[in-house]
Amino acid sequence: ASLMFSLITIGKSLNRQSHTYNTLAASAFILLIMNPGMLYDLGFQLSYAAVAGIVTFQPHIRKVYTPVNKVAGYIWDLTSVSIAAQLITAPISVYYFHQFPNYFLIANLIAIPLSGVMIYTGVAFIFLSIIPFLGKIIAVILIAQIKILNAVVSFVEGLPGAVSHDLYLSSLATIALFLLLFSILMWYLQKNKAWLFPVLILCLLLASDYAANAFRRMGNQTMIVQSINRHSAVIFTNGQTQKIIADSAIVENPQLLKYSTDSYRIRAGIRTISYVDIAGINPVESDFLYFNNGFFSFEGKRGVVLTHAMKLPATGKQIKVDYVILTDNVKYRLEKLVNCFPGACFIADASNSVRKCKTWGQEAVALKLRYYSVRESGAWIARF
Repeated sequence: ASLMFSLITIGKSLNRQSHTYNTLAASAFILLIMNPGMLYDLGFQLSYAAVAGIVTFQPHIRKVYTPVNKVAGYIWDLTSVSIAAQLITAPISVYYFHQFPNYFLIANLIAIPLSGVMIYTGVAFIFLSIIPFLGKIIAVILIAQIKILNAVVSFVEGLPGAVSHDLYLSSLATIALFLLLFSILMWYLQKNKAWLFPVLILCLLLASDYAANAFRRMGNQTMIVQSINRHSAVIFTNGQTQKIIADSAIVENPQLLKYSTDSYRIRAGIRTISYVDIAGINPVESDFLYFNNGFFSFEGKRGVVLTHAMKLPATGKQIKVDYVILTDNVKYRLEKLVNCFPGACFIADASNSVRKCKTWGQEAVALKLRYYSVRESGAWIARF
């Protein structure tokens, strides 16, 4: 955005006027030439989306209401800018963060003018910082302004109902929303009923995408050995219900799982989550999962979560399981385990050390066993 306004300023100084969209595209092109990977940077996407939204929608939103005085006009200008920016950035925010700021108008009425003041203060600090006494005064003022801005944003964020959480948009729905906004704008500008057809088609596409997601969620049967550093967590999903077999630290503090599993939980539409301690002595039985003494049964598959507390079957005795989950650097070698659990797939979770995982990996190659290291390769996922 700053590069775009710099190009506009340079153009004006040369007595050359250009279309705003051309300037916006030129600034984005220059940045992408310098760093093509910036296209996937969220800050880049939100920044250019906000500017594009303001340039495209703000003039038309402003015409909706005619202020009666200068104060009302100033407030309405800020409001129209906020709405225009939010129209374009909202789908991106929901897609990445799964939430929407309900009080964005209240926050922006304070944040936008304060940000403008901060820019001037910052410029003054750059040029006057060489003057010791004056530079320190401006620095104190700038820091105070930043603290006020952060305090205002934190206050609004803390209000009841400030943020709508657990929202989900698929990639298709996000693209469809942008096309819908464009179609509505063209319908408004051209007053042509022909634009109603893409509007209706896109609305139907969004409804179909919602229905398809709901259907997919109902049929979701998934087992995940989650990648949580130094912790064990096996997640079983049936429809919109989850049971998580985890170590005691996660059972006592589920927030340890929040960052790594929130995106999947929202995408899958999970409504009910319950936790089971790996070391628990009481059997756990539900309509889709049975767990007892480390052994589990899920969707016709059987497995065992191997811990230090577990004892292997007596010599010569074999147990038929599909999965053996290795946790917390258990001392057993795969050569011994394969005699107890023949034909199983061995999965080392992230509670094991890198060295231990590599040792098991070398053994698996030598014995031609199915082996997967969560620490080295990320979460292990099986869909049924």
